Amino acid sequence: AHHNLGVCLAAQDQNEKAILSYRRALELRDDGRTRIELGKMYILTSQWSAAIPHLKAAVQQLPDSPRPSFYWGEALRGLHQPQEARQQYRRALKINPRYTPARQALHHLDTSIP
Repeated sequence: AHHNLGVCLAAQDQNEKAILSYRRALELRDDGRTRIELGKMYILTSQWSAAIPHLKAAVQQLPDSPRPSFYWGEALRGLHQPQEARQQYRRALKINPRYTPARQALHHLDTSIP
């Protein structure tokens, strides 16, 4: 219930309330999908470092999903760590070579001025 509430709050741009809802959901049940959503909210609110532990855990919980690695890369990019971000984008593409967000992010990093 708290996960779904977080999704609704995020859709309404109530990011801080969504973060609280996702955190409550994780207190009740550790879930990779919830960790991804919480990580996304931290990224949207520029709380890059707060996102990383949740996305690392989601990588372990959802090894067949490219999403946690992609968002981990986004957090690393926000922390101005492009090499580490590239590694995560590549990990996402290794899981799913057609995962467009990771492909676009990698292209952006590779074509931006260092």
